[in-house]
Amino acid sequence: MNIAGMGFTRLIKTFVPGVLLFIINVGYVEMAATQGRGQYVLLPLFATNVSIAVAVASVAGIMLGVLSNMVVFAWANDRLVRKPFDSAHPWVSETERSLTRRAVHIKKAKHLAPQVPMDAFDAEYLLTSEIPLDKDTFLRESYWYYLEFQMNTALAILVGLPLAVSGVYAYVVWLGLSSTGGVILGTLAALLLSYMILWLIQTARLNYKRHALKRISMLIAAVRTAESGAPRVAKGGGRPRQRRLS
Repeated sequence: MNIAGMGFTRLIKTFVPGVLLFIINVGYVEMAATQGRGQYVLLPLFATNVSIAVAVASVAGIMLGVLSNMVVFAWANDRLVRKPFDSAHPWVSETERSLTRRAVHIKKAKHLAPQVPMDAFDAEYLLTSEIPLDKDTFLRESYWYYLEFQMNTALAILVGLPLAVSGVYAYVVWLGLSSTGGVILGTLAALLLSYMILWLIQTARLNYKRHALKRISMLIAAVRTAESGAPRVAKGGGRPRQRRLS
């Protein structure tokens, strides 16, 4: 599926959590309005003007989704996904650094840009001629985009957690039950949503693990392909051996 040049996975990773954030923010506005004015503000407008509601939700969903993705990209992914994986599997980053050094050597990248430090090179981009575009795209869309969708959704649930707890408590009290029952059910709602957040983070970590391992395999294959096409250097250095013609 392709919508305006955006793949389905690229769309859902930001838009769907963005719409969820929009609904949550509408809930916060309505909660504040009922406490201050005693009546809803946005829901009656959206109920009588569905087209306006859809348009506002679409635009707000895109904007909030992009904002959420910025937070996920700048903070959540590194601290909650990438760093725990690197701590648990240090050999992956070591292998990638080794493959990057070999790719830099094969492509003579340091000769072309000697001022660039080694850790600034990316083996995947150095080996673009050896990595099929469809394989690289499949690897990204199969794991990385869903990872960001999971993290964006977890962030949206975290933002909406206080609203859900207060909503459950208010509903229980409105039914005429005791406030203790509201506290208990609100606590259960908080625990349920917290479990959902942790589950989404755990599945995102699993996605990242699969992505990282498959990426290592792809880089190994690309390095071997590049090496097979590069001239062999004679043992002990020096120029490549020339094949003697008979």
